[in-house]
Amino acid sequence: MLAKIREDPGWVRDELSLGEEYDFLASELNGESSIFGGEFEEIKIKKTGEFPLKVSLNITSTGKYREARKKINVDVNVDYLYAEEIFRGIWTRSLSGLKLSHGVEVTSDVMASDGEVILPAGTRIKGDVYSKKKVVLEEKQGNEFVELEGDIFVQGIGLAAGDYALEIKKGAVINNAYVENGKVYISEGNKEAVNPLINGKIYVKNIDQLDEEWREKNPGKWEVKPELSCGQYIPPYPNLLTGERLKWYEENADFRYEGQGSPIFFDTDMLNNLNGLYFVNGDAIFSGEYSGNGTFVVNGDVTFKKFSGRDKASLVPENNETDCLAILCTGVFETRDANGEIHALLYSSSDSFTEIKNKTEINGAIVIPNIKSNGYELNFVYDDALINRYSQNLIWTTCIISIEKWSS
Repeated sequence: MLAKIREDPGWVRDELSLGEEYDFLASELNGESSIFGGEFEEIKIKKTGEFPLKVSLNITSTGKYREARKKINVDVNVDYLYAEEIFRGIWTRSLSGLKLSHGVEVTSDVMASDGEVILPAGTRIKGDVYSKKKVVLEEKQGNEFVELEGDIFVQGIGLAAGDYALEIKKGAVINNAYVENGKVYISEGNKEAVNPLINGKIYVKNIDQLDEEWREKNPGKWEVKPELSCGQYIPPYPNLLTGERLKWYEENADFRYEGQGSPIFFDTDMLNNLNGLYFVNGDAIFSGEYSGNGTFVVNGDVTFKKFSGRDKASLVPENNETDCLAILCTGVFETRDANGEIHALLYSSSDSFTEIKNKTEINGAIVIPNIKSNGYELNFVYDDALINRYSQNLIWTTCIISIEKWSS
């Protein structure tokens, strides 16, 4: 049963109803009760709790062997890393380190769980933007401006006195914006061409969040929604690499590597035919083509380095339709070279800044607390297919089962 729970998390989450008892013996084993000369009389499972990334289960099993009969009752917690709940696009604690960048292209949602989102001129986002604190769309510079095709959601928590929850500066182009708390600043001047373009509306919880003069000039561009709640869309930054989790990954990894003071170098040969969970105690360098499906947990920093034989590539799949790679690290990610290309699902638990070099292309998902890229061009594309492959082939690698109580 535990193997079924680990390998098929969708069954636990979607098919088991909270509080209902499920007959595992009849439904999953087709009533086959014989085992090692003994016999199961019943195996039942009940979902007793359901939380983000975790479920609680109660399992009862009754069996007999010859004249002996025994009943076992077990309480189990199962931690899952659901790909669609973790790898959402670009997920940070705060995204304020792109201030001097230009040519930032993002095809995904952007989320800041704790701080602010500051987007420089030249940023184009094809997705929604979520921020716990504030969002700033910087002023147009020459022909470069901020353009958002999705919507903006701001909770407006932790603002300093006189600070704005949303700043839409000259030349910015947006769709809709939803601001739960805090004031909204919308730049306006004498030149209509450089004023912000709002294709939708600004939604606020209280009318005082919007400047009265701006409201009078733009009667069709705002609306008060007293029930507005943006915080529900902004979960806390996920903590996937606690000390307890790291210990579990190390003990349950299919393959283990010890850095011993030097980074472990993963090239095309070492990344061939990946299969399962890999644990690296120390720093790691990735440079090559990978094949198969693998999750790397790195207790250290991760560096991406371009390799010869394929233009621009740093870490790419051999087959875009079948291969999948996820890297979870306690340190920071570093792109050593400009013009690099990375196809992977990336997670970091370090609050230090991850710096991304010029003209780096990343396909997959980024869950990194702090990102900076001063004066660089960036291109990020959310890869649905890669997420699906993780869900189908790798989610078991980050499923942690802990027995909380056992009685018989």
